[in-house]
Amino acid sequence: MRALLLQRTGKPYDFEMGTFPVPEPGPNDVRIKIAATACNPIDYKLATHGNASWTVFPRILGLDTAGVVDKVGLNVADYHVGDRVVQHGDLRRRGGGYAEYTVCDTRHLARIPRTVSYIDAAAAMCAGLTAMQAVSRKLHVKAGDTVLIHGGAGGVGSYAVQLCKVLGATVMTTCQGEKADYVRSLGADEAIDYTTEDVSQRVMELTNGLGADCILNTLSPETGVEDVERLAFNGVLCMISGPMPVSMADLGMFVKGQTLTTCFLGGAHMYQHEESLVDLKKMAEEILDLQAEGSIRSPIQKIIRLNQVPRALDELEDRHVTGKIIVDMQ
Repeated sequence: MRALLLQRTGKPYDFEMGTFPVPEPGPNDVRIKIAATACNPIDYKLATHGNASWTVFPRILGLDTAGVVDKVGLNVADYHVGDRVVQHGDLRRRGGGYAEYTVCDTRHLARIPRTVSYIDAAAAMCAGLTAMQAVSRKLHVKAGDTVLIHGGAGGVGSYAVQLCKVLGATVMTTCQGEKADYVRSLGADEAIDYTTEDVSQRVMELTNGLGADCILNTLSPETGVEDVERLAFNGVLCMISGPMPVSMADLGMFVKGQTLTTCFLGGAHMYQHEESLVDLKKMAEEILDLQAEGSIRSPIQKIIRLNQVPRALDELEDRHVTGKIIVDMQ
């Protein structure tokens, strides 16, 4: 099969278009003929730094794939050849989505509704699942909450803004000034230009000095420290960018009844945590249903071919992307 092969880790990227054996599904797997694969920031991080579990090269990156079931394993009864499916894969596997075929454990698999395209389904996985986990499982956003979402124009932020609006929250988001119209088109009530405005001051103005009930930090641990002063009493801060560099006690969160939580999709695969793996599938189904009913949309910036992936990863690393870049494999 055709594949984009990572020959070794490091910069510049060492990718090569080549061929790779078509994978065979294990007893609990299905094989997917890939129609679309999403580009994600984790891809450039893995291409540069790899993963501690990797021992063999070349490797095929690409976590989020949508396509049609091509072959099923001996123990698989719930899926059949011809089913339209999508999955968020394990970053430790050797054969990812930048290829014509991949295999997937059925625990990680979700069916794509008839009215949702392969492109939109693939786009919704890593970014959409992260947003869903943060918004509904960690922050527990509810109607009437005031939410600050950093990077509302990015992949995770674009989904998080929409999900919070579906839940009835008031949404503030940070972005560059030229992206304000875009985040408002997703439903954001307020766009804060972090390049020209004092974010903390603006949040306090918009919340009458109370702070945000919930904050989703997609940026960095350092900005997470700054978020504490923007957080309301009993507020919740969710970090998807890494652990905080200082303790909650040092930040004074304890006396304000504030909660610090984290969101890392890969942990479910890393620790083979059955409940979390099941929930990944459930969240995927929830997002796809919201797409099918028109409550949210996949924020597609552009659609590319397989040989254009290395350039797309550079664009992601340089933060030149609004929404999602998708590889059309059809």
